[in-house]
Amino acid sequence: MSEITEKYIKNVSISICAVLLIFIVTEGLLRLINFSYNTRPRYMEFNFPNPHELYEIFEPDDATLWRLRPGVRMGPGIEPVNGMGFRGAEFKVEKQRGVIRVIMMGDSVTFGTDENYPRLTAECLGAGYEVINAGVPGYTSNQGLRLLNSRIAPLKPDIIVVMYGWNDHWLAQGFTDAEQTMRSPESNKARLFEKLRIYQLIHWIIAKAPLSQPPPGPAKLRVSPEEYRQNIERIVSDARRNGARVILVTPPSALSLGKVPVYLYHLKFMEGTPDEPREVGVMRVTYLHESYNDIVRSVAADAGVEIADVDRDWLARGVGDLFRNPEKDIIHPNPAGYRLIAKTLCDMILKTRRDFPQRSE
Repeated sequence: MSEITEKYIKNVSISICAVLLIFIVTEGLLRLINFSYNTRPRYMEFNFPNPHELYEIFEPDDATLWRLRPGVRMGPGIEPVNGMGFRGAEFKVEKQRGVIRVIMMGDSVTFGTDENYPRLTAECLGAGYEVINAGVPGYTSNQGLRLLNSRIAPLKPDIIVVMYGWNDHWLAQGFTDAEQTMRSPESNKARLFEKLRIYQLIHWIIAKAPLSQPPPGPAKLRVSPEEYRQNIERIVSDARRNGARVILVTPPSALSLGKVPVYLYHLKFMEGTPDEPREVGVMRVTYLHESYNDIVRSVAADAGVEIADVDRDWLARGVGDLFRNPEKDIIHPNPAGYRLIAKTLCDMILKTRRDFPQRSE
């Protein structure tokens, strides 16, 4: 072996060792400072009151982009999330014979606060019914459709209650729901790479680079009205094709009280600024919310499915006693409001039960 060859091999070996040393030191430092970045959801960003909690509360999901982490507690008086990623006790995938399974799909309004209407509906229905709360905070109809076909359909529900809308008409954080993608690892080797902090750091840098951000343009909603209609129509048709009875619900609001919480501006849920006249903000959100509820009414009429028009019913009776603090929350009802929703759904289910026999297995 010539002297030149030996020198070349020596230099290459030194370079490789130096690179490995830098890699090991960098990886160790990143772990020491507890740096981590989830590389699987490409754009898991949406209007969430506490953005830093996103990865504490949610985990990646190939079908729905993210889902609630099993075992997570969302607050005092709220049951921990079960293994299916839903609020409430564990349940078996296979239904008990003679029991009617009701699955309630929706966002945080369905998930509930210290109270929730799925649980109250279960109490009202009594024996012979199993009610599952499949509401997930932050979900839109886009994720609802994905959820239906990935985890709801295999549960073979007899009745599916659907309430989406609030998150659909909030502003997108760069990417709409339809534009968000989940990159699934193609092999176990890819999963191993994802555990490396250097790999995560590279993805973090790419995600924060200007070129990775969407081009500037007009504000976009998470789910456009056209997409919202298509999603609700698909949820109805897919649920029916799987043998389930469908009940659509219009989410109620406290907008008639003339209040818009300031955080909706600060967290960029909506257009406008906190210093604009209150009536302007109220009018803007009322128009959006009502237009999406009108879509639900239209789909129900066209498809011939039942609808619990909670928003319209509450507007007629007055909502002053159905929301805990409209200055801070126009979205989530108080316990009295949740009881009223539960009674409406319970009455609908029991009244027409004979017309919708339990599905055969």
